[in-house]
Amino acid sequence: MPLLYIQLRNVRFYAYHGVGEQETRVGAEYVVNLKAGLPMPPGCFSDNVAQTLNYAELYEEVRREFEKPCRLIEHLATNIAAALARRFEELERLEIEIVKVHPPIPGFTGSAAVEIFFEKKELKNLVN
Repeated sequence: MPLLYIQLRNVRFYAYHGVGEQETRVGAEYVVNLKAGLPMPPGCFSDNVAQTLNYAELYEEVRREFEKPCRLIEHLATNIAAALARRFEELERLEIEIVKVHPPIPGFTGSAAVEIFFEKKELKNLVN
């Protein structure tokens, strides 16, 4: 069966994640890109939002996890994956990228990011 991918792209958050005191006190800007794969739901054919994975609900789960401070963005990405796996059992694949737009590294002018890919088995392991 084909998979449907529902994506959230360039979702911006201001949050208080990090190892350093300034990061946790002042905060920083983050960008999230997420790609959730699931078997084609009936909503693809019925045009009924109740019969698909609602991207607004995906966003709410991500937002909730972003409100919980973490030291590492890879830990945050794993927490987001676990929350999504608990909420949406139909997920077959999940890709999450978290970008720290201006990491506090002297002289550094780029961004820092983590990207994690999960398959169904790994998602199930996150909720057990």
